[in-house]
Amino acid sequence: MKRFLSHLGVKITALFLLIITLVGTVFSGVIVFLGAGYGIYSHSVNDFYDFSLCSNTVWGDAERALDIYHYEENAEQYLDTVFDPQKTNLSLTIYSGNRNILYSNKKTIHAVGYESDLTLYRDNNTYIVRCVLDDPLEVEDHYQEYARLFEWMQSMRYTIFWICGSFGLIALILMIFLLCSAGHRGNAEGVQFNHQDKIPLDLYIVLEVFAVFLIASIYPGWRYYISFITQYIIFSAVISGIAIILIPFWMTLATRIKMGKWWRNTLIYRLLRLIWR
Repeated sequence: MKRFLSHLGVKITALFLLIITLVGTVFSGVIVFLGAGYGIYSHSVNDFYDFSLCSNTVWGDAERALDIYHYEENAEQYLDTVFDPQKTNLSLTIYSGNRNILYSNKKTIHAVGYESDLTLYRDNNTYIVRCVLDDPLEVEDHYQEYARLFEWMQSMRYTIFWICGSFGLIALILMIFLLCSAGHRGNAEGVQFNHQDKIPLDLYIVLEVFAVFLIASIYPGWRYYISFITQYIIFSAVISGIAIILIPFWMTLATRIKMGKWWRNTLIYRLLRLIWR
């Protein structure tokens, strides 16, 4: 068993598999989390128009349209390009606060799938943005893309639990193995330090926290001008990256605990000892 734990090839293989299963756990777990947040497990959600991703996307388009109208030069020409009725399933009309029409993309609606009047504000000005989503979604746009995503999520909403759980269980087993093997080197007896184990622990923690914040800063947050799928990929990649860079930390921590008196290899301990002398 000791030879198995100290075998470099086995540990590299376990680490490689752990990274794969961690990524699988995160990506599938985020789907479950987002699906629950968007109501995919709710019995009141019967089609895409009931899906909160639909209403959130409509709200995002309304915000974007109003930003263009209020802040951009040649706003109507810009809006005609962005919300071309031949390229969107959304009928969009911007009203002033007293219901005067300021802009409309003049989209013909066959049947109302979803509609909403949103009261929005820009620089102390009140606007009402009326959004009507066509049914069926005949134009190839992000609404049609999200409708297909909704159908897939609905069909996979319980299967994805098993996928996430399986990946998570395998990742846990591999992580336990790596923690048990931490500190074992070849044919050497007992626990041995490698280069990362010689770094003061508190300095190591500071470096890890800095790396976590650096990776987390990549994520732009949920923005209406970034597609939902792109945001999902970026968010999942950031969480996966954070989980992966924490693997060496847990392994070096396990090695130090096994070696005993781990606190002696910290800058704080050395400083206090110097002061005490």
